[in-house]
Order: sequence, then structure tokens, then C-alpha cells
Amino acid sequence: MNNSSATSIIVNKRQKENPVLRHIRNVRYEFADDIVPDYVIGDAACALYLSIKYHVLYPMYIIGRIKEINSGYKLKILVVLVDIEDNTKQLLDLNKICFTYGLTLVLSWSKEEAARYLESYKAFENKSSASIQERAETEFIPKLSGVLTVVKPINKTDVITLLEVFNNFSGISIATEQQLLLCPGLGEKKVKRLYASLHEPFNKGKKKKSKILMEPNTSDQAKDIINIETAVG
Repeated sequence: MNNSSATSIIVNKRQKENPVLRHIRNVRYEFADDIVPDYVIGDAACALYLSIKYHVLYPMYIIGRIKEINSGYKLKILVVLVDIEDNTKQLLDLNKICFTYGLTLVLSWSKEEAARYLESYKAFENKSSASIQERAETEFIPKLSGVLTVVKPINKTDVITLLEVFNNFSGISIATEQQLLLCPGLGEKKVKRLYASLHEPFNKGKKKKSKILMEPNTSDQAKDIINIETAVG
């Protein structure tokens, strides 16, 4: 793999008209006509793309594509765009296909979400497995959770993910929206609310306070977090 492809998603030219590509903005991508999968997202990782509508019309298509892929890929992903309402039968079918042929099934409900998954797999390809393992709680983590989970719908799992990616509260607080969007499990709605809460001025308009600072004791928790980080760092 050349230097360019090491930092880029390699896209099969048959995907050139796929509107998902318009939403890949946070990592580079380049086209190639000598790859079998739709996307190569790492040294040994690839992805196929399928919409449910297309699967209804051509149910054998995806099996043929899967069989074309050689065994050189350790991770094979099927990114599915769920674009019909009555999808239970199709999802069960695709789940069985992925289980049979050893693929990881990833469901997305919009083209933007599908692009985000492809970006995330590429951006995190060199992260250690510790980033998805349970992390032992310390005094710091519950305090950080207490601050960030005030922002609905941020949950404890999201907090652990943010901590793994940005290392500390300071890193999270200065991250851009685009950087936050690369975090697995954080969709556009979560990111916009978190970013707004972290960057709203304390007084805005008629003295409207930031969502984080409106909760009792939360500002004290934030101070504690900063003090812990200062002591550790």
C-alpha cells in the first residue's frame, strides 16, 4: 500500500456515483480500479455497501460480491443503508448472510451515517483494542460522566469513547464538531448538543446559561476534573 493509500479510503470506481462519497469529509479518499471491495479502509480491512432497496430488487447481488473478495482481509464489513420502512425480512436475511460469510454488519439510516462509519473505521484503524474494552473506573471517570451526561442524550458509553479519543476533558472541550463526529456512536444530534453546551457563553441573550452550567453542582465537578488533570499532567 503506498503512502497515499495508507491515510486514505480506497474507493472502487464502481462507487464513483454513490452519494455517500459526498459526506466523507474528515478523511481522504481516492479511486482505484484494481480493488474488488467497494472500499478498502485499512491494510486488512474492507467494506461493501448495499441499500435495502437494491437488495429487494437484486437479492443475490451481495452474495456474489462477497464471494469475489479474497481471504486477505481480516475484517470485512457490510455497510447497509436502511432505506425502506418494512425492513425486518431483509435485515434478517442480511444478518444471516453476514454470519455465514464472516462479515460485520453495520446498519445506517442515512447516507451521512454510512459515510461516518467508513470515516470512523479508517480514522481508528491504528487504535489499540483497549479503546473498545471496558475501562476501570477511577475517581476521574465518574466526575467526567457527571459533567458530560448532563447533555442529553450523551451517555456513559459516549463519555468513555470521548475519553479514549481525546485523552482528557481539555481535549474534549477544544475538539471541533468534525473531530467529535469521528467518535463511534456519536451521531450528528449528540455532537451538536455536546459542542453547543461546551461552547455556549455563560451569559447569552437574557442571561441564558450553558446547559452544563444550569445543573446543580456540575460546575464544581468540572473544576474538580480540571484540578485532577492538572495534578496528573
